[in-house]
Amino acid sequence: MKMLAIVLSCAFASLCVAQDEANESPRTDLRGHRSDVHDLAFSPDGKRLAATGADGDIRIWDLESEKIVRELRPRVLSANDRTYGIKGERWIESIAYQPSGTYIAEIAVEPDRSRVVRLWTADAADTSKMLDVDANGARSVAFSPDGKRVAYNTRSGEKAIHHIVIRDVESGKVVADLQDNRLAATIVHFSPDGKMLATAGGTKLFVWDLESGKITHEIAGYKKAINGISFSPDGTMLAAAGDEDMVRIWRIDDGKKVRELRGRTARSSSGTPRPGAA
Repeated sequence: MKMLAIVLSCAFASLCVAQDEANESPRTDLRGHRSDVHDLAFSPDGKRLAATGADGDIRIWDLESEKIVRELRPRVLSANDRTYGIKGERWIESIAYQPSGTYIAEIAVEPDRSRVVRLWTADAADTSKMLDVDANGARSVAFSPDGKRVAYNTRSGEKAIHHIVIRDVESGKVVADLQDNRLAATIVHFSPDGKMLATAGGTKLFVWDLESGKITHEIAGYKKAINGISFSPDGTMLAAAGDEDMVRIWRIDDGKKVRELRGRTARSSSGTPRPGAA
């Protein structure tokens, strides 16, 4: 039987780990967050799981002991107390583990409603560095496969123009700023070889060539919002799923749809496969 290790934010402040496709009951139920879970990320070795959400903290679980081994939160929050949700607190939209396991990137909404991109040292509590203190509209963050770059979506100007910013992890310098008047982006994902970037926003999916900085494919056909995208391991196909309760698989070289998978409707805000599951 093919074994899976899928994590879902299955209930308020709770994470469910499902172990195989024949057993619908969760193998593990991890609790510790004080509010809704927004995003999840496995460590590269698959031994730890980071989760975050509306309570503004990142909690890292050891999956063997099922215990929290690290809690990441900033020591100082913004002074302005104009808030959304819990008074005086922040929340986190997205997190990503660096392939080396050194850093965890976050997009956080601070109490003054500003959005920031921050890098945490995964194994050292309260050790972080800021990449962007004015990431307006940012909702998704991703590391390149070599871990040297980090990409995220943002908006700028009075017309709220969408663009994708790519920064060097160590220096924090912008190495690419991808813009196109067709672009609407709330999700970003690198291809396995790091040469392409997929972005999604609303009902459209875009594939970028990072050498030229141009969109190579614009994929339409969705009637409802796209919530998740992922490249195949060989980088030749791209899967996208959203509010239509189906997964569509697209071929990268010509942008053609090759498969459509339909399943049962599930109430889950996030899900991710564990590295090494086979």
